[in-house]
Amino acid sequence: MIESRNPTWLYGTSSEHSVFYQYEFFGAANVIAGIIQTEHPYYQPTPKPPEQFKDAVGKFNGDPTFPCNDTEPCDEGWALRVVESSDITILGAGLYSWFETYTQDCGKICQNPRATLY
Repeated sequence: MIESRNPTWLYGTSSEHSVFYQYEFFGAANVIAGIIQTEHPYYQPTPKPPEQFKDAVGKFNGDPTFPCNDTEPCDEGWALRVVESSDITILGAGLYSWFETYTQDCGKICQNPRATLY
C-alpha cells in the first residue's frame, strides 16, 4: 500500500498472489508507477476471500471489504486499487488474472467484472 503524498516512483516492480490486493494507492498523490506487474492468487475464489485472513480485514485504512452471498459472487484480490488518491500515473502495466481455483475454466474473464467498477 502506498499512502505517500510526496513524489513517489515505482519502476519495474511486481506484486503477486496477495489475498486482498497487489497494489493499493490510498490517500496517495504524486505517484508514477512504471512497468508494474501483478498476478492474483490462483486458488481464489476457493476459499472465498478473505477467509484465510478474515480477522485482519479493516486493520489498515483503505482495506477492501469482500461482500458476497449466495447470489453475489465474492470479489478476488484486486490487482490495483486507487482509493481517495490523486495524480497517479501508470506507465505500463500487466495485471493478470487467469486462474480460478487453479484452473483456467473461467475463459477470458477470471474475475468478477463488478470488481473493475470499484
